[in-house]
Amino acid sequence: MDLRIFEEPKIDCHVHVLDPARFPYGANTHYRPMGQEMGTPAQLAQVMEAYGTRRALLVGPNSGYGLDNSCMLDTIARAPERYRGIAVVANDASVEQLRQLKTAGVLGVAWNVTFYGLDYYRDAAPLLEKLKTLDMFVDIQVEHDQLVAMMPLLGASGAAMMFAAQKGASPGEVRRLEAAMSRLAAIAATVDTRDLAELPGSGAAGGCGFALALAGARLLDGAGLVCDAAGLDGAFTGAALVITGEGQIDAQTATGKAPAEVAVRARRAGIPCAAIGGVVVDPLPELFSLTLALGAFGEAMDPRRHARALLRRASRQAVRDALDARGGSPE
Repeated sequence: MDLRIFEEPKIDCHVHVLDPARFPYGANTHYRPMGQEMGTPAQLAQVMEAYGTRRALLVGPNSGYGLDNSCMLDTIARAPERYRGIAVVANDASVEQLRQLKTAGVLGVAWNVTFYGLDYYRDAAPLLEKLKTLDMFVDIQVEHDQLVAMMPLLGASGAAMMFAAQKGASPGEVRRLEAAMSRLAAIAATVDTRDLAELPGSGAAGGCGFALALAGARLLDGAGLVCDAAGLDGAFTGAALVITGEGQIDAQTATGKAPAEVAVRARRAGIPCAAIGGVVVDPLPELFSLTLALGAFGEAMDPRRHARALLRRASRQAVRDALDARGGSPE
């Protein structure tokens, strides 16, 4: 390892501080982090020192403290030159409350849609306007199609979509994207957007599925459509093994992606299905009889540079394993 990495300037962009001995958890909290899940201001400082981390963005945790930001604010006050924060606030927080948080080093607020659900934030448009006035932002945690469902709210508020800049959009492009979202929000308000947002596939291609459905399109299962068009079921005839793959195999693979569709069809035909991934986070044994990671077939070889050679090795291994399972022979 090149130890010079510890000398490089680093920022921890999402970290929680949990110190129930000094700041007790709320009585009605849904979860109380304990043991190794906790981290006091002193422990955070030690970890940052050990790894050469100069700055940190503290995020108010929903677990333990709920809307109480006291522990986070105390940590910021200990080293205001080092820390900034993202608070958890009520949807009806006042401008004065937000201004006080900003003065204390808070840059924005966190919305945990994955935990609280979409309905919890449906009355939050006034809060977005207050944040915009104070030049503060919203850190939104979503999953699946939840961001698409929130587009009318975000577009109508004029809130900048943070991921646009992350994807390379310039400030001018962000403004144009925001204006387009506002127009989309105005159109969407004339229809039952909740039903559209909950359609399977509405979040596909960055929300294009939602826009097409809004225009009257009928959303179809893309993986199934492609498999039918390619005649995949017919290609199974006489096969002893089906091999599919993806750049990263994880829980998202099972949510309507092509490898999952291939595996389901192979199982229906009574054929084992092996999956090969550049990275395997979750082997998904409920889908695949075998899951192989390219990195296991050449530790010194970068899968991005040597994909063809590694795929050959992994495919051979998959075939050998399939033959062994059937009691056959590579010959």
